[in-house]
Amino acid sequence: MRRGWLIWNPRSGGGKRRRKKQVEQAAQVLAAHGWDLELKSTPGRHDAAALARQAAELKLEGLWICGGDGTLAQAAGALVEYGDHAPAIGILSGGTANVLARQWNVPLDPVGAAKRLALGHPVTLPLGRARRQGALGQTITDYFVALASAGYDGWVVHAVERSRFKRWGRRGYAWMAMLGLGRYRFAVMRAGWQDAYQQPGTAPVLDAIFALTDHYAGGFPFGWDRPYGEPAIWLLHDRGARRRWLSINPTREIHAPSTQWAQWVRAGVLELEGEPAPLELDGEPKGFTPVIFDVLPEGWKVLLP
Repeated sequence: MRRGWLIWNPRSGGGKRRRKKQVEQAAQVLAAHGWDLELKSTPGRHDAAALARQAAELKLEGLWICGGDGTLAQAAGALVEYGDHAPAIGILSGGTANVLARQWNVPLDPVGAAKRLALGHPVTLPLGRARRQGALGQTITDYFVALASAGYDGWVVHAVERSRFKRWGRRGYAWMAMLGLGRYRFAVMRAGWQDAYQQPGTAPVLDAIFALTDHYAGGFPFGWDRPYGEPAIWLLHDRGARRRWLSINPTREIHAPSTQWAQWVRAGVLELEGEPAPLELDGEPKGFTPVIFDVLPEGWKVLLP
């Protein structure tokens, strides 16, 4: 039997009672495939990170997580310091967007995900990192597993977090995104990056997305094709372009190639300065710019089929 914990976030996805039943069923599936699991809930906002560190100290083999991409990022970030000795993370889809589950075609319910990944093997993958300065001058480091953004998306996430729409799930984010078209004042940022050929680039931007995945906001694929962890940056230059960018075409695809009002770059580092813009990492509000985004090449271990 392989020892592990199953961490579940009662605040993610469906109601607490329904989610607990799904978690228990997923645990039964994993037990039938050789996992000796103990269930742990995360009622507090930062409990996933604390539990991940405890699991590493106990030298557990697996850390199964039923929660959103933000919960996965918390655990992955907490395990960075343990390197090869960190437990591998199993993804039991249970959040609002489930970007990573979509990336690897993992079923979007915890039981289906458990069936697909029960016999998975650990794979070391890149992990996104965001560094910014705190109010006291200290460096604050956060991690992300799917994507990070500054500007409009950050405003939406911040606004949903402090509103009653939080409990609406994806509908709440969609509604706030529509309201934001008339409410958000775009900040003018200065972007600096190094592309895939180590060539520097700079530009004034109104919005920026640093993506490790080829999916955005759950069900919408970007218009690029690359492996997970190879970062790409999407930059918006035109104030009026947001309405056009949000007009999803019938194929439900957000086109990434450059236009006169936006561009995308394959780059491993992005630095944003200038006017403060709200930040979000994997759907969690994370303060404001300035910020530096980059990638840890071997940042976390994931159980994949």
